[in-house]
Amino acid sequence: MHLKGKLYKFAEVFFYNYTFFLSFYAILIIMALIPYYENGAVILGGEGNYVLDFSEHLQKFGYLWFPTYNTGMPNLSPSGTGLNIIFLYLIENLTKSAAVTNFVLIFSIYFFPFLAVFLAAKELKLSPALSFIASFFYVVNPFTLYYLICLNQWNVFVITVMPLFFWLILKNYHNNFKFFSYFGLISACFSFAYTNIPFLAIIHFSILLSVLFVSYYYNKAFVMRQILGKYSVVLTSFILFNLWWILGLFKTISDAKKIYTRSFAESWLNETVGDWGQLIITEVFSLRMIITQRTDYDFYSFWYNSPIAIIATLVPILIVVFLVAIGNKKNNNILNVFVLGVLLIVLFLIKGNAMPFGFIYTLLFKYVPFFYIFKTPIEKFSILYIFILSMLLLFVIRELNWHKYYKPVVWLFVAYLIFCSIPVVIGGIIPDYDVGNWGKVSRKYKDKSEYKILRETINSDDFEYRILSLPGNGNYQVLMFDADQRAYTGLDPLLMNTNKPLIPAYSGIDGMNFLLFENISTSYYEKLFGIYNIGKIIINEDLEPWFGFVEKEGAPALKDIFNDKGMPFQRWGNVTVYDNNSNFLPRIYAAGY
Repeated sequence: MHLKGKLYKFAEVFFYNYTFFLSFYAILIIMALIPYYENGAVILGGEGNYVLDFSEHLQKFGYLWFPTYNTGMPNLSPSGTGLNIIFLYLIENLTKSAAVTNFVLIFSIYFFPFLAVFLAAKELKLSPALSFIASFFYVVNPFTLYYLICLNQWNVFVITVMPLFFWLILKNYHNNFKFFSYFGLISACFSFAYTNIPFLAIIHFSILLSVLFVSYYYNKAFVMRQILGKYSVVLTSFILFNLWWILGLFKTISDAKKIYTRSFAESWLNETVGDWGQLIITEVFSLRMIITQRTDYDFYSFWYNSPIAIIATLVPILIVVFLVAIGNKKNNNILNVFVLGVLLIVLFLIKGNAMPFGFIYTLLFKYVPFFYIFKTPIEKFSILYIFILSMLLLFVIRELNWHKYYKPVVWLFVAYLIFCSIPVVIGGIIPDYDVGNWGKVSRKYKDKSEYKILRETINSDDFEYRILSLPGNGNYQVLMFDADQRAYTGLDPLLMNTNKPLIPAYSGIDGMNFLLFENISTSYYEKLFGIYNIGKIIINEDLEPWFGFVEKEGAPALKDIFNDKGMPFQRWGNVTVYDNNSNFLPRIYAAGY
C-alpha cells in the first residue's frame, strides 16, 4: 500500500505538471512526422513548402528588392528576410542536413499553434490537463488539421500568431512598457506570417478582439477609453517594430490595385462561394468548412464526411453553447455571451455572398474600402472563426472546476479529441490525396540525384540570366514523380531551389504566354531570348500535364526544335538544358522602388 501511494504521488506530480503535457504533445508530433523521413525523404509540396536549400533561398530573396519575371519587385512578405528563413538557414548550416532543417520547419508548423493556446490557457489559470485539452483541440479539429497540410509557412503561421498575440496581451495588459515592447518584438519575429494581405487584416481583427476580450476579463466591463488606449499601444508597437517591411507595402498596394481589380475580386468571390455557401452553417459548426466533400480524395475527407463524423464534430460548439447557456454573471458569462455573438457574426462573414442575406456581404464588398481583399471568405474568415471559438472555449472551461457538469463535459471532449485524432493515426498527419490518372500524391519527397547535380551547376554559375522552364505548365504547381516514384505536387523543386530568376508559363505577365509559349515553332523565336534575358532553356520531361501544357509542342518536338537551331545542351536524367550563347543579351535593371 505504501508503494502504491508513492507511485500514485509520482504520477500525480506529472499529471499536474504543465511541462509534462507540453512534452507529451511534442512527442506525439515527432512520432507522427518521423515516418515521412524514412529512406532519405523529406516533407515537401503544396503552395509554399518547396525550399530544399535555405542558404540559396536566403541569397536569392534576402533583400528588400529581388529579381522576378520582369524588372523586379519589393520583397514584401518578407519571404527571404524574415526570422524564419534566418533560423532555418542557421539550422541547415549547423547540421549540414536538409532533412533535419525540414523536420524543424514542419514540427514548428504543428507545435507552435498548440504552444500559443497552451500559454494562454496557463495564463488563465486552467489546470495542466484542461490546458492540454483546449490546446490539443486547436490543432486536431478538422479545420486546423486540413488547413495545416498546405505546409506553406508564410500562411499557416497565421494559426499561431492569433492566440500568441492574445497571450501577450493577456500577460502584459497591466504593464504598458512590457505590453509595447514584447508585442512589438514578437510581432516582428513573426513578420513572415503576414505575407498574405487578407491574412494581415484577419490578424489585426483578432488583435482588436483580443484587446476587447482581455479588457472585459480584467475589468468585468467594457471600458472604452482603456480599450482604445490599449489598442493604440498595440497598433503603434506593431507599426514601429515592423516598419522595415511596412514601408514597401504602400508601393506594392498601389501597384497591386492596378491588377487586383474589384471586378476580378467579384468574379473570384462568386466562383469560390457558389452554391456551397448555402451549406456553410452546418459545415462551420462542425469545423469541416474547407474539407472537400469528395470522400475518395484523401483519408480526412473520407473520415469527416461519414455520418458519424458529421454528428461527432458538432461536440465543441454544443459544449460551448451549453456552458454559456447555463452560466451566470458571477462567472463572467456576459463576456462569454459577447464572444459567442462575435463568433456568430464571423460565421455570417464566412458564408460570403451566399444565401441567406448574401446581399449584405455584397454591399460590404462594394462599398467598404479594401473589403474586396476578402474574395475567399470561406478560408480567410474560417481562420478567425477557429481562433474565436478556441478563446471562447478557454473562457468557458476555466469555470468547469466549480460546476457539476465538470466530468461529463471533460470526458465528452476527450472522446471528441480521440475521434479527431484517428485520421492522423490511420491516414497520416499529412495524408496522400487523389489526382485522378496520376494516382495518389504524397508529401513524402525524395530528391533525384540528377536534380541535385543540376542545381549545384546552376547555382555555381556566377553569370546573371533567366531560365525558361518547359514544358509550360498550366498551373503554378507542377506534378512529377520523385526518386522513389511517388507523385509530387507543388512548386518546382528543381528550378525553385536555384539562384536564378525563373520564367514559367503561369507568370501572369500580359503577353508572356503568347510570346514565349505559343510561338516556339516560329522563325523569330530565338530573338525573344535576348529580349527576356534568357540564358538557359530547361526541358524537364519529368513534368506531368495535370493542368495541361500551354504550348502545342511536346517535349520531343521541343528538343528537335532547339537541336535544329544548333543550341549546345547538356542532359541530366530526363532534364535537358540548352545554353543560349549566341542570342543572349546581358541586361542591367534598376530597381524602381
